[in-house]
Order: sequence, then structure tokens, then C-alpha cells
Amino acid sequence: AQGAKPPPPYVAPSPAPQGAAYPQYEAPPGYAPAPQYGAPAHYGALPGYGVAPTYGPPPVYAATPAYGTPPAYGAATAYGAPPQYAAAPAYGTPTPYGPVPYYGYPQTVPGVAYPGYAYPSPYYVTTPPGQKTFSGLKLAKYGLYTVVLANLLAALGNFLLLGAVQSMRSSLAAMNLDQMMAGLEGIDALSALIVLAALVGFIGVVIGLVGAFQLSKGSAEFGAEHQKAVRGGAALIGATAVLYLVWGILNIGYSAAESAVGTGTPTPAEIDAMIDTIATGMIVTSLIGVVAVTTGAFAMSAMVKRLMTQKGRRRRGLFLGFSVGNAVLVLLMAVGVAAILSGPAPSIASVQAIVAFLAALLEAMFWLALVPAFASLLSVVAFGVYHLMLTAAADGARQMIATQTLDPDARPAQAPQPA
Repeated sequence: AQGAKPPPPYVAPSPAPQGAAYPQYEAPPGYAPAPQYGAPAHYGALPGYGVAPTYGPPPVYAATPAYGTPPAYGAATAYGAPPQYAAAPAYGTPTPYGPVPYYGYPQTVPGVAYPGYAYPSPYYVTTPPGQKTFSGLKLAKYGLYTVVLANLLAALGNFLLLGAVQSMRSSLAAMNLDQMMAGLEGIDALSALIVLAALVGFIGVVIGLVGAFQLSKGSAEFGAEHQKAVRGGAALIGATAVLYLVWGILNIGYSAAESAVGTGTPTPAEIDAMIDTIATGMIVTSLIGVVAVTTGAFAMSAMVKRLMTQKGRRRRGLFLGFSVGNAVLVLLMAVGVAAILSGPAPSIASVQAIVAFLAALLEAMFWLALVPAFASLLSVVAFGVYHLMLTAAADGARQMIATQTLDPDARPAQAPQPA
């Protein structure tokens, strides 16, 4: 109420004795009692929604049929031991496959059907780098092996011929004409071995020329400098072929001149002419041989000069020295034989003069057998050096491919090592 005094401050009641009930607190003074609310208004009955229908008892379901006892299965059938399979057949070494074709369809295998899907048509394979160059180097080695075999046969034939000539010289000193004639027959047989050596050597030269042709076809595979060197080498090969052709024609001409001597007893003038023809022919053909060997050696070197590693380039001078030195040795032999055969022809009436002439002729034959024998062995050494040069050329070509440079001495960069 307005103007009423505020209620006195609250004083907590003193604690009740143990076991006593706390007093009921009345409303604090000054406050009106809470109004008493009457009973809640009576609401009418809820509208009736009709009596719920009476549901009958639930239907009785038939009992589940009783299944009989399951049949008893018999004992499991005892199966035998699993079959023993035969051991897998032992296949031999796999067949090496040939080179992949450049273009075309995959090669079929006899007796094996390919699946139903089609292969791409056509498929392409990248040509390996340097293929023609490596093929040419391989053929050059094959030709080299064949020529080395020919030189070994020639050396064997000349050494055997040397023995026969020595036997004839001994027979001449003992004036044993029958033994001398037997020696001549042996020389004819040994000449066949030398002819065989020449034929084998010709085959080797042909193989080598095919290798040079392959190198020429692949000259652009390793840069312009190599291409220029190969073209120079091919020109030198052509010059060498012309020189050997002239050499062969001159040999045929001198042989024809020697055989032009009458079939009867030769006169001293005819003997002199024949000796001069032999000496001149030997010197001239030997000079042409020196030039031909020199051009041929430079041609062989030029074909691989830009491919070789440093090790191969160091051997180039050795190869040229052996080759040219060999030809010069044959030229010196020709000059020496011409000097031995020089002088007036012997008189038919003088037996001593005839014996002296035969001795000089046998001495010339001795050197004609000895020097070519050593020359053949020297050629084997020269070709051995060239074989090392071909190997160095193949190594240099592989290094250029691996490093993608035109330096045969370059090496691929090494991967950094872990710290």
C-alpha cells in the first residue's frame, strides 16, 4: 500500500532444537496474501465419437507342418590321389630374333594364331643411329680378316719357294742337273699356293670395298667433317683402283714381251732383251705399287679418321708407316734383282758362263722369294694395326651417339655421387 513502511530487516531464526520441526513461516508483513483462485471452469464432455466396434478373436493359424527327419547321407566318396602331371618340357636357348624391320607388319610365327584384334597398320620403328656406319665397319673387318689370311698363305708359299731355290742352288753347285729339274717342278707346285693366296686376297678386297661403300652411304650420320673425310677417302680408293689397274696391265704387257722370245735356242741378244724387260718391268710396277699402296693406306685411314678415339688416331701414323715401308721394301728388292741380273748375256758355248748366269738367276729368285715372304708378314702387322683403328672408330661412334656430340673422345656426364 502507498505510504506503508518498509519491512524490517530480515532476522534469521534461531536454530531449532534437535529433533524439533521448523516453524511455518508466514507471509512477510506488509504483503497482501496471494489471491485464491477458484476451481477451474468445467468444460463440457467431449463430443462422443461413437462406440468402437468390437473386434472378434484373432484367427487361428494352422500349425506348421512337421517335416520328417532329414535323410541320412552316406559316407563321402573316397577320391583317389590327384593325377601326377608331367614335368614341364625343358626349353632350349631362346632363338635370337633378327633386326626389327623398319616399316611393315609384325612378323608371324608359324603355327601360332594371333588374337582377333588387328595390329596397327603400319607400325613404325626408329632406325638405330649410325646403322650404316657400323655395318661398314663390320664388313671392313671381315675383309681385313680375309686379306690377312691371304698374306699368311703368300708368306707360307714364298718360304717354301725359298727352300726350293736353296735346294736348286746346292744342286747347281754340285752340278746335279736331275735334282735341279726336280726343284723346278716343286717351284711350279708352290706357285699354285701363291696364286690361291692372290685369289683369297682379291675376295678380301671386294668385301672391304663393300664395307667402304656402306661407310659412304652412312657418311652423314656423324656430321659434316666425317662426311668430308669419307668423300676424300672414297676418291683415294678410286685413284688406288686405277693405279692397280695400270699395274696389272703393265704386268701383262711385260709378261707378253718376255714370252715373245723365240721357242728355239735364244741368242745372247734375246737373252739380254728378256733380262732388261724383266728388270724394267719389276722396277716400274714396284714404283706404281708404292704409289698405289700409299693412296690405299691414306684412303683406309680417311674412312675412319673422324670416328676414331684418341687411341686410334695415335695408331694412324704406325699403320701408314708399315704400309708404305712394305711397298718401299718391295721396290728395293726389284732394284736389287735388276742389279743382280744386269750384265752381258752368257755365251752358249761357255759352260762356265752358263753356270754363272744360272747362279745369278737363282740368287735373284732367292730374293724374289725372301723379300715377298717378309713383306707379307709386314702386311699382316699393318693390317693388325688397322684392325685396332677400326675398333677405335666403332668405340668413338658409340661415344658420339651416347653423348649426342661429334666428339669421339667425349664421355657421358657422371651422375652426382651422394654426399
